[in-house]
Amino acid sequence: MEITNLTTGIKNYEFIVASLPEYYRTELQNLREHYSLEKIGKHLLTRDRTYFERVAKHEEKTRRVLLALEDANLEGVLESSICKEGRFQIANILWVLARKKGKGVGTLLIRHYLNEVKESCNIVALSVSKTNSNAARLYERLEFKYTCNRPDDPTMKVYTFNLSSQKEKIDKG
Repeated sequence: MEITNLTTGIKNYEFIVASLPEYYRTELQNLREHYSLEKIGKHLLTRDRTYFERVAKHEEKTRRVLLALEDANLEGVLESSICKEGRFQIANILWVLARKKGKGVGTLLIRHYLNEVKESCNIVALSVSKTNSNAARLYERLEFKYTCNRPDDPTMKVYTFNLSSQKEKIDKG
């Protein structure tokens, strides 16, 4: 499986950018048991072809999209944003979407992402629904630590990964 950033130079760029909105629609719909239609709908409205083209061209400066490709088929996506909080550079994982659950695609995407941001960020953070125990187990297995419930949404748990103290483990994979 190949893990690559969404850029205009990737193989099959036009096909991938055209398929990402439908991929998101399908995968986010599959998460309805864990997330409200309002939460999912907000992302569905903004994840159109134009959005992904802007990310690929680096016009969305704080956004990244990692792709898991197998035989030119899109098998997974990790979307993130990077922000600065005081002296900290924080990478926020917004979505880890995988067509085949439990097959290691999410693990590959997250490990690749941690390796990419380990020099430029201090912390990686993500939120997961309290009901999404499979995702929470994945994050805990990858040594993300439960930090708190989101103050603005108590149905969501916040996990963090301290890149400063975990660099050696990231290097070993």
